[in-house]
Amino acid sequence: MAKFCTKCGKQCDDQTTYCPSCGTVLQMSDEAKKKFIMKQIISGVIWIFVMGLILLFLDITNQLDGIVKAIQYVLHG
Repeated sequence: MAKFCTKCGKQCDDQTTYCPSCGTVLQMSDEAKKKFIMKQIISGVIWIFVMGLILLFLDITNQLDGIVKAIQYVLHG
């Protein structure tokens, strides 16, 4: 079932959220809203996970740097 833009009347695909002709935001069905929200939640969780990995990597790198400096101090005085 095709959607029609309420502003210009152009026929739009069911998956589109903006009218390709005038750019008006099209009404989203409840199912489309749920999919959109789930995509946003999943993107947020992935972003938090990736940032956590980066922070963990930076912390491990910082700790290793301290260990290497301590070993160099012990070996070379």
